[in-house]
Amino acid sequence: MLCRTAAVASLALLADGWRPVATDHVDHATLPVRCHWADAADAGLCEIVLETVAVAWTAQVEVLGFAAPMPDDDGILDVYLTTEGTEGGAYVSGPSVDEDPDDGRMGCHGYMALDPSISRDDMPAYVAHEFNHLTQFATDFAEPTLPVWEATATAAEAWTLPDTRITASYVRDFQRWPWMGILGDGYILWDDHGIWSYHEYGAGLWILHMDAVHGDGAGAVGPALWAALAQEGWTNEPDVLDAWATVAGMPWEEALLAFTAFRHLPGTDAAPAWTEAAGDDRWAIVPSARVGADQRAAGHTLAPEPGVYPTGSYHFTLEAVDAAAPAQLRVTGGEGIRWALLLTDAAGQVEDGDPAGHETALEGTLTVAVVNLGPAGFDADDRLVPTVPRIEVGDAILDTASDDGDGGGDGNDGDDGIPDRPDDTGAAAPAADTPPGDKDGGCAVLGAPAGGALALWALGLGLGRRRD
Repeated sequence: MLCRTAAVASLALLADGWRPVATDHVDHATLPVRCHWADAADAGLCEIVLETVAVAWTAQVEVLGFAAPMPDDDGILDVYLTTEGTEGGAYVSGPSVDEDPDDGRMGCHGYMALDPSISRDDMPAYVAHEFNHLTQFATDFAEPTLPVWEATATAAEAWTLPDTRITASYVRDFQRWPWMGILGDGYILWDDHGIWSYHEYGAGLWILHMDAVHGDGAGAVGPALWAALAQEGWTNEPDVLDAWATVAGMPWEEALLAFTAFRHLPGTDAAPAWTEAAGDDRWAIVPSARVGADQRAAGHTLAPEPGVYPTGSYHFTLEAVDAAAPAQLRVTGGEGIRWALLLTDAAGQVEDGDPAGHETALEGTLTVAVVNLGPAGFDADDRLVPTVPRIEVGDAILDTASDDGDGGGDGNDGDDGIPDRPDDTGAAAPAADTPPGDKDGGCAVLGAPAGGALALWALGLGLGRRRD
């Protein structure tokens, strides 16, 4: 399912002071949950809704340990079957006011709105997803990084409902634009690059990997990550990178490199077993360029546009590498940017290279990742700006001086574009002219960002994401 999380200030239309019109309701038999409807013809859906809320409450709150949704003034968690603002999908809204200033977190209550056009088969996944957003509201409604909202809620669908897997097409979409990184989202891809993407939903792969490596493989990392995000007040510290470091027990840079290396493996013989259980459907990144032996012999430079965002990576293939002709690599570009270099062979063996100059010991066809770790002291709340790396590849480049490292190409590559170019990936680019309002389903979480700045774009985009 598709949900749109948009951290926006409490607007007159969308704030908790405004509720969808309802003509009647029914309460859950044991939980403080109420299902409202505007059209009596939709009343039958409440049985599915209330049953799934109960399942989600048990799985997410009682078993995994997510914070319980906060009740509103009457102590009831409200769910609305409505067409007001849902546009075929769903959203969660709340007042974005810290309801307990002494509990160490920015928590508030919220309500859930579901479009009655959602099919009975799809409704449980929507409810499980939205319920997780309510637990997030109760933990840290001020968290501004969009992927951690949607990725966790997407993973929570699988943690909540038996036989439910995260949507493979969303994961493939996330893998298609690795240069966007963990902190970016579909809004940036659309607004700045004309690329329509479900990036933040497909980032559920990031959460599942984190859980497999640092959790119990059954969802324990979800509540741990959100607990690590919580703070009292509007200053967003700890941020999502701090929280990642906390649950991983290592600097976020190390955790990012481990995840980046993993992104080469799904769908291959070297993929960990959990990816199949999670719905692995050829999820591996498709490299954006290929560098053969002849190109290396002549010396080759890649300078991919639009560059790589902090926490993002650019991926390409080195072909026909052997001990007689080991590939040499050097990465420069961007003042103060910390680059990392990872090489993976067909067996899944990973080599950590020195971006200042590296000669690989691996052989065969290698997949290379160039990772942007940002400048020293990079913070998740810093402005996201892409940097174009200058990637030199050859058989004998390390005895020559690099240029000024400004990220400019030397004109000899011709195959170093961004992943949406068909000549680089073998796949057609997605349509860039689909209007954001053209959709038949979606959901939103409507709250307040750190600092309380209005994000009015949510009215046009937040409730206007289309579904496949």
